[in-house]
Amino acid sequence: MKSKILYIAREPQKELSGGASVDKRNLSILQELYGKSNVIIEYLPKTTMKNVILSLLTLSSYGVTPQQEKNILQLQTKNKCSIIFIEGSLSGYIIKKISQIGGNIILHMHNIETLLYKQKYNTNRGIVSYLCYRFVQFNERLSVKYSDYIISLNKRDNDELEKMYNRKANLILPITFPMRKLPKINVIGKYLLFVGSDFFSKCGRREMVYYRSCSLY
Repeated sequence: MKSKILYIAREPQKELSGGASVDKRNLSILQELYGKSNVIIEYLPKTTMKNVILSLLTLSSYGVTPQQEKNILQLQTKNKCSIIFIEGSLSGYIIKKISQIGGNIILHMHNIETLLYKQKYNTNRGIVSYLCYRFVQFNERLSVKYSDYIISLNKRDNDELEKMYNRKANLILPITFPMRKLPKINVIGKYLLFVGSDFFSKCGRREMVYYRSCSLY
């Protein structure tokens, strides 16, 4: 009899985003290894400012209401899944509580979220940005502390993980995409090709690179 897997991820919003692509790949691998009937999927709803404020006031997982957390904990208590696979490091409080119930927790870190939210705060020095940054840091620290295994996307994230939380990832697993046939584009003159997912930090770099390159010509 194969083990039961509890798969927890944010509800996918953008089909072309890097996070959605990673989630889709991981879920597909788990279902292939353990069988679809043995993988219990629990999607966390889209993060709203209301939920972020509520979770901040109750010191729960980032953007997750206490009722949503209760549902997940009851799910694990009922099914006794041997593996809990969690996408992202913003659900630290959930991870801490699941660790008390039992099961091997695998955390797949899409980013070092604390650094990203610190960048947001440095860009917008508002009280809301600061509270979000510190709250993300609180949850990410719990995620790292109470997970049994950690997967990071690249060496850079792994180095930052060790620097900030004194722990290395157990596995570095880069993003992979299925092969696609791209349309041929005829370009006249010099051009820049930017390859990346639809993510705020990358989009900002893309605009900066475009601006700087244009100023050279």
